[in-house]
Amino acid sequence: MHPSDIHESWFGFRSLVPLDGLPCKMLMISLPGHTFGHSGIALQDGGKWLLAGDACFYHREMDLRQLRHDHGSEIEIFCSHDMGEFKRLARRACLQPAEAAIKRP
Repeated sequence: MHPSDIHESWFGFRSLVPLDGLPCKMLMISLPGHTFGHSGIALQDGGKWLLAGDACFYHREMDLRQLRHDHGSEIEIFCSHDMGEFKRLARRACLQPAEAAIKRP
């Protein structure tokens, strides 16, 4: 994440300027600690945010726990490598193709 790209604070984390023209608000969130440049993606469709990252065990993990504690009704936080969380949020099995999960008339 380049410092000149920082837009604003997102629940206390740095974020990039949102992309225009998407059906929902999407931000890239700086999550330093796991690796250099580690980031998550935050989507807002309606009122609640969804924050996806690929690591849960790094030195700022407690920040995310505090984020969940303080804003749990506003943000759903999940690890994108966790198949159980994917299944719960997508309401389909990980190995099921997305097309098979879409109900067609």
